[in-house]
Amino acid sequence: MPPQPNNLPPPFISIRKHIRRIPSPAEEPTSTLVLTSSKGHFVDIRVLKSAFSPTATETAIHPTCSPKVLDWAFCGTSTTTELGLPTASSPPADQSSGEECRHTVWTHWLDTASEEPESDEGDMYTLPDGDVLEKGFNPKDDGGREEYEELWGDEDARATGTEQEQDQEGDGKRVCVVLRMEGVEEDKVSGTVGRKGMIVRVGGWVQGILKEDGGFTVERWKWVEEKGEWENVVKLGMGEMPCGVTFNMHFTGEGAYKDLDAQLSDSASSKWTVLEAFQW
Repeated sequence: MPPQPNNLPPPFISIRKHIRRIPSPAEEPTSTLVLTSSKGHFVDIRVLKSAFSPTATETAIHPTCSPKVLDWAFCGTSTTTELGLPTASSPPADQSSGEECRHTVWTHWLDTASEEPESDEGDMYTLPDGDVLEKGFNPKDDGGREEYEELWGDEDARATGTEQEQDQEGDGKRVCVVLRMEGVEEDKVSGTVGRKGMIVRVGGWVQGILKEDGGFTVERWKWVEEKGEWENVVKLGMGEMPCGVTFNMHFTGEGAYKDLDAQLSDSASSKWTVLEAFQW
């Protein structure tokens, strides 16, 4: 049973506001959301805005992860180091907050753009308004490098559903859950199928990436307070993953979770394991 983390940063929710491939102007053609746990497990899903339904602007449901709907999705672990000097170009003087730079490395475990995932990295500057400017370099096909900037905003994590009733002060407890799966299964049609996946929940968001038999499925779920329920706002691909078992978490007084392992087994997803599950 994973313990509640001590002396670790809280989980966080990051929403990208724009990307700039220098010297081109900034743009945001995607809906990009990153969920990161206290131990650095993350799921990053970037859905093209054109993929969303014109009648339900926050919903994108498609049978495949085609490049026509999915820009990029990847998951893995991240590490951050405080630096006295940046390793990439400094932000413009009028944008710098005067704080030292943080350098983050994202090690990809699953990546829709690569059969052999590697890592990417960038320098992170906190701006006066609280947003974070990421600067770095991407490799180019010709062997060179392309400088980029990404602007990120954080969203506060919140309690959802019955979890709101678990705090005596009435504010509710926020929840973080990380599930991971790796193994092979027998399929009646395809024979032996390799499967890998990761699911991360932070507060009112859940995202998952699943790779099986060479194909990908990505999901994004959102807690809708007005309806009092979770909604599947992104589903690309035909695979199934147990995002739903993270929705209604029950914890003991010591902060340990209850029933999650049993729910995973009951949902025929026994190869999924719990890496993190806690309240804060």
